Order: sequence, then C-alpha cells, then structure tokens
Amino acid sequence: MSLLTDVLGIADGVTKSLGFQSSITFRRYLSSDGYGVETYGTPVPLSTVLEYKQRSVKTANGEMAQSTATLTMLDLPALIEATPLVVGGGLEGWVHTKDEITLPNGAKPPILNVGGFVDGGTGRLIPTEVYLG
Repeated sequence: MSLLTDVLGIADGVTKSLGFQSSITFRRYLSSDGYGVETYGTPVPLSTVLEYKQRSVKTANGEMAQSTATLTMLDLPALIEATPLVVGGGLEGWVHTKDEITLPNGAKPPILNVGGFVDGGTGRLIPTEVYLG
C-alpha cells in the first residue's frame, strides 16, 4: 500500500468514529446472458460517506447527467474485497457502472461514474468516489 492509502485509512477511522458514515449494500456485476438477464455477486455491506447533493457530472460514456448523490469510499480493504477482478469482463477491480448499490433508504440509483486513484504500491485502481443518478 502507498502513503495515500494509509491516509485514506486514517480518514476512514475518523469519519466512522464521528458517525459520518452510512451503510450501503454493494453487488458486483458478473455477467449478462443473451436475453439481457444480469447476474450479480453476493450483496456486501460497505460503510461510506454519503452526500446528497445535486451536481452535473460526465457519465462513463461521456454524456452530461445530473448526479443526486456521491459516495466517498474510504474503507479500502472492504472495497477491494467487494470488487474482485472479473476476468474478461473489463472490470479490473474497479467499481463499474453496471454494479449495483443500494442506499440506506432502499433506492438503487444508477452509477453514473467513478473517480479515484491508482495505488502506487499495488498498481490497483482504487475508486474512492462514486457518482449516483
């Protein structure tokens, strides 16, 4: 791990201890059959900082859209465990727009885009911000 991931670990501990984090449920997109039926992995609870704020964001396919909420994911070990590599799926350990997130109120908004960094120690993409529709 790198210094940046260590700093995120500290931020995770502080925001959890102050009660700033909410629990969401994450399900990894696995595949889709020829009929459009999508298969997801086992639901995984994750703690995130959830901010309800409207803002314009560019979606993963380059279109502008209105985001209604942003998740800041700081628990990197839990996030890495929840986002396994999907061989051949182009989802190399990153939160993907096809994944499913359930918010505390039960809503399942679409994932518009993600932002993050590359961990210098592992070379792995680490998504820390998820923009929801």
